Amino acid sequence: GTFARAAPALEMEPGRFEASGSALPYVDTDIDNPAVREMVNAMIEEEKKNIRPGQRAALLKSYLDHLPLPENTHQDSLVFSTEWARMQAGKPMRQLDMSRYDMPAPAKADSSNVAAWQRSVDNARAQLMHQQNRLDNLKLMLQYGPQAWKQHNKDVEDVEAALQKRLDKAREELQALNWQRKTEQTTAGKQLYDLEVQWGELISQNLEVERACVALEQQLQATQPAQ
Repeated sequence: GTFARAAPALEMEPGRFEASGSALPYVDTDIDNPAVREMVNAMIEEEKKNIRPGQRAALLKSYLDHLPLPENTHQDSLVFSTEWARMQAGKPMRQLDMSRYDMPAPAKADSSNVAAWQRSVDNARAQLMHQQNRLDNLKLMLQYGPQAWKQHNKDVEDVEAALQKRLDKAREELQALNWQRKTEQTTAGKQLYDLEVQWGELISQNLEVERACVALEQQLQATQPAQ
């Protein structure tokens, strides 16, 4: 484009890419031309063909070398390591054990066994206490749940209002930054355009002077007597 020649848009460093301030996307709009966009896409696809299959991983690695690896805070957890091994092996997740909620009677072989009946009674008593605990929780929820839920909703609304305020501020800052970038780039684009025009005029003047010099030399040679 007209202003893309001012400086490269990307500066490469070992293992990473950094954008420089030389690109003027608000001014250099040649890419909006379908023919130019098609040409650029064709050049990109052609360049991608030159990348060997084994070279792609090396390029990606060099591109990410400066980024630290994510910290694994669960590497010493038995639950995490067990689940990770299960996922790596492709095994399904173990189903929840619901047998604790059953209240089976002793088997026929243990129908006269006092210990077996005692275990069944203890299990039934535990199930009864569990159901009683659920009833108590339901009563507490009916008594205090509405107010607690209203307070929770208010807390959520306060958090939403605070986040919305931060979002609005960020959008205002982004809008101001975009206006600043557009103003600076438009100003720089006009300066580059003026300089390019001056450069073209100077080139034209130099050509005119050169042609005039050649014409004077020819006239001088024509006026000199032949040796």
